[in-house]
Amino acid sequence: MGEALAAQPNKRLTNAELGMFVLLASFTMLFSTLLLSYLLIRARQSVWPPIGTEPLGKQLSTLSTLVVVLSSGAMHFSVKYFGEGLRKSARHYWNAGLALGLVFVGLQVMFLRQMWDQGLRVAKGPFASINYTLIIVHGLHVIVAFLPLLWISRKLANPSLSPTSESPKLTSWFWHFLGLVWVLTYLLLVWY
Repeated sequence: MGEALAAQPNKRLTNAELGMFVLLASFTMLFSTLLLSYLLIRARQSVWPPIGTEPLGKQLSTLSTLVVVLSSGAMHFSVKYFGEGLRKSARHYWNAGLALGLVFVGLQVMFLRQMWDQGLRVAKGPFASINYTLIIVHGLHVIVAFLPLLWISRKLANPSLSPTSESPKLTSWFWHFLGLVWVLTYLLLVWY
């Protein structure tokens, strides 16, 4: 066993990986603060959702959660195939993940519209305001994430992207992070 451990090279983080960890740590603090705020507001209420307020719809939010998990999975396989030198498969999975990400955004817009049609307005109280805040702040991060996702998609179609490039991997880390944040948000908003 000791020989097997000694035979493994000591893998160090690259500067790019360290930078991504710092970025993800800062976003973790942001979303942790928002989710903790939700839990504190929720704990102070005797009835949740407040009387006269419909609970959030489960169908659209569940579907969007499934879509973002599938998108993250597609990104994972893309990075795997890119690392194996299978550029065409990597591009196929990356674009599938990107397309699923766009579907996720569309479903989130529909979910916000459903909340609005239910009569949930930010000024209606803490239930509505914290729900809108969590969904919109997450959505803004997802929309910003599309810039590097689209850039990588373009680069995967072009042989100029070095096979040793860390860009697909690091961009996928950010996408996986946003997917995880949404799953946690979904569980709190819809099921708790």
